[in-house]
Amino acid sequence: MSATIPLRDKKLWIFPMTYGGARGLAAAWRALGVDAEVIPPSDDETLALGARYTSGDECLPQRITLGDLLKIARRPDYSPERTAVFFATTTGPCRFGQYIAVFRKAFREQGLGAPAASASTSRCSGRPSESRVWESSR
Repeated sequence: MSATIPLRDKKLWIFPMTYGGARGLAAAWRALGVDAEVIPPSDDETLALGARYTSGDECLPQRITLGDLLKIARRPDYSPERTAVFFATTTGPCRFGQYIAVFRKAFREQGLGAPAASASTSRCSGRPSESRVWESSR
């Protein structure tokens, strides 16, 4: 479901796909008045949490990104209404395009309110790129 989500009212977490790129993106969002932060480094807890909701047939990055999100949801200051995640997505043979669906399922099974997901995609729609925002909690 596409929706407009006011990011200035949320904590925006950015996945560190590249060290400098994620930090630059977070800085750009902060310059626009959004409370943006790069997701902290992955660790053993990340892998354990991600393993609960993946079968092992997925790529390791899917397990890691899911575990990182579940770690954020366990923080004392976590509030699904005040949390958003900036995430890239795509179509094609890689399961990368399915990450958000896996995130939603895991959060639902844990009884956690899912954060909003702001997803940038490379899919061509008459524009060089497009950005979509989904309300993950639905």
